[in-house]
Amino acid sequence: MKSRTWHELFDNEEIDRRLPRADGIAVVTSQTWSDVIEKSHSPRHLFIGGQIWLGEVTKVALVIFIMKDCSSCQNNVKTFQDVKSAVTKIDGGATYIVNCTSDPKICKENAVTGFPTLSAFRGIGWLEGSHCLSPETSMSTRYIRIDYHGVLLVKNIMDWFSPASGSAVKNLKHEDTSAIRDSVYIVGTLLPRKSHYIPLDLRRKPNYLYPYECFRLACEHLFGPIGCYAQYSKEVPEREFENQDKDMVITKVMLYRKDGLKSTIIQLGKLLHSTIEDESQHQLHAFHHPHRYKIDKGQHCEDDHGRCTDLIVSFTRDHGRLPVTEITMATFHAKTSSIITNEFPVLIAMGHPNNLTETSSFFKMLTNVAYATYNAVQVTSLNVDQYEYWAGQFVPKDYGVQAARKEYPSLYVYPRFVMVNWCNHRQAAFYPSLNIPRSPRKDYNFTQKKLLRFIHNYLEDSKVMMVETEHY
Repeated sequence: MKSRTWHELFDNEEIDRRLPRADGIAVVTSQTWSDVIEKSHSPRHLFIGGQIWLGEVTKVALVIFIMKDCSSCQNNVKTFQDVKSAVTKIDGGATYIVNCTSDPKICKENAVTGFPTLSAFRGIGWLEGSHCLSPETSMSTRYIRIDYHGVLLVKNIMDWFSPASGSAVKNLKHEDTSAIRDSVYIVGTLLPRKSHYIPLDLRRKPNYLYPYECFRLACEHLFGPIGCYAQYSKEVPEREFENQDKDMVITKVMLYRKDGLKSTIIQLGKLLHSTIEDESQHQLHAFHHPHRYKIDKGQHCEDDHGRCTDLIVSFTRDHGRLPVTEITMATFHAKTSSIITNEFPVLIAMGHPNNLTETSSFFKMLTNVAYATYNAVQVTSLNVDQYEYWAGQFVPKDYGVQAARKEYPSLYVYPRFVMVNWCNHRQAAFYPSLNIPRSPRKDYNFTQKKLLRFIHNYLEDSKVMMVETEHY
């Protein structure tokens, strides 16, 4: 007997079946947007086969924004249909079209200006009315959005969508964290809710302990730039976890950074205020603004699950930005969860892997600059070998035509820098200057003094330095 897919088991919301179709793809309007995109086709019960917890499979909607007279939209109909077929094979995946000609409201609210635009929306409506949400959070984010910026080929789109539709939490079970390669990540420690290793007075309080699904929500808000893991407690015998269907709670959440800094965010039985104060011992405040968290002096995480979830998210975002943040295309284009924000301009150091190793002279120079400008500029690194096409978009408009006439196009020689605004994907300032010819046969002399001067000049008057670019 053929096993049924996730969609056949759980994708039974009637509203999807009633949506109109365009070229075989469901069409979402402003009237149906909330029910379709913000809500999640979460499982109807707590477990799937005893392995997946509530909300473990999130509905991730691939939304294709089009316009009536958009020739590229019309020319790529077959691509969109093939993408829809591929997305259907992913647990929780669904594809929709929004017509910005007939329904401009959605496009305006989502700041869609180019067509076609492809965006992934991770719905978190499965927690509607949950104690995991504080009053502030329940009124704000209903989904996590990640935009696609690449060529309209099925393989490229699916290479982007597949990780964008993955689980927000990776469950390590009994494995240790030595294999984790994330620059910044958090780990939640799991215990069965009725474990005898939890104090009896806490076990007897109904719904008191901080549940796994609340940690899951925090990880959704951090999805993309922050790794998120759950791990069975090593302080109790392994037999405590033999029954996979046991309801799990979080007893501790730790933040780790690749530069060796780590901090406890919450811990069962400890006051939140004292936990936050402990971070001073780790010098986590050295390059951060003072923090103001909404917690009371005598408050435990278990006293208010919504506030506790907010604290995990806020603390991680506050301390998740390394002096030099390694970025990916998904990280850069995450609209709602990225640690890269529009608060400061973004300096992108584009280089080959040998430029970006921690022992290279270039990276050491870059790190010194990052420390010196931490509260004015977000310094990032981009591996051009891994993201060759994307790196090639950080060039003046129509540069490709000009570059084809030259033996060594200067802007395809690395390392080099661009300064951009996170919310503007069509302008950049360049260093070295555009009028400086470069060849791979000759190294450019990058110095801390010169780079700091470039940053200073940009901060003084960015408008005179900005150049129209390809859409990156």
